[in-house]
Amino acid sequence: MDLHQITWNKAEANNPYGLTDEEIEEFWDDVTSTVPGNHHPLIKRPFSWKLPIPGNYFARFKPVGHNANVFFGSELFEGSVYEMAYHFMKSRAHADFPDTAVPYIGFRVEYDEAQAMNLRTHPDIAQFMDKNNSTAANNFIKQTPGLRGVLYPSCRHPNNVTNAAIYQIHDIQEQAHDIQALTFRYNTTNKRCFLLDTNEAELFSIDWATVS
Repeated sequence: MDLHQITWNKAEANNPYGLTDEEIEEFWDDVTSTVPGNHHPLIKRPFSWKLPIPGNYFARFKPVGHNANVFFGSELFEGSVYEMAYHFMKSRAHADFPDTAVPYIGFRVEYDEAQAMNLRTHPDIAQFMDKNNSTAANNFIKQTPGLRGVLYPSCRHPNNVTNAAIYQIHDIQEQAHDIQALTFRYNTTNKRCFLLDTNEAELFSIDWATVS
C-alpha cells in the first residue's frame, strides 16, 4: 500500500545561508548514518532515534521504553496533513504563540501491509484511538511483542482514514516518491493552520478544534 508522511524539514529550518541541494543531501545522510541499508534518508530518519524510546518521545503506538523505532504514515496525503496539523498546532494552541511559518517535507513510500496487524476492527479500537489519551494503544503494543506494524483508523482525520505504525524498515521499499517541500503556517487569532506548497498556494486549512 502507499503511505504518505509529512516531516519537519530540519535541513531547511537550519539553513539560513541557503545550502545547495547537494549539501542538504549530505545533511540528511549524516542524520541517518546510524541506520544501515539503502533506504532513502527520509525513510531512515524515524529509525535513527536512540532506543529505548525516552519519556519525551512517546506517541500513540510508540510507548516509553519500547525497543523499536516507528515510521508513521497515512494511506492518503490528506491523512498525513491532518496528523501533522495536530502536532504542529499542539504547543501553539495553548500559548500566546506568534504566527509562524515552518518548513516541512511530504513524501510517499510503498509498504507491505501484509506484515501489519489490522486493528481497525479490534474490539478495543475506540480506546486505542481516544484523541486525548494514548495509554490503551501503548499498553497494547507493550503487551504484544513481535509486532512488525499496525494499521489503525486516524483519530485526527474527519473520515478516519487508515494510518500505519511500522516497526521494521525492511517492510518499506527503499525509495521515497513524490517528495515535495511544504510549509505549515499558524494563525494565532483563529487557532488555525494552513498548508502551503512551494508557490505559497494554500492546499489545506485546518482549525485546532477539528484535530484536537
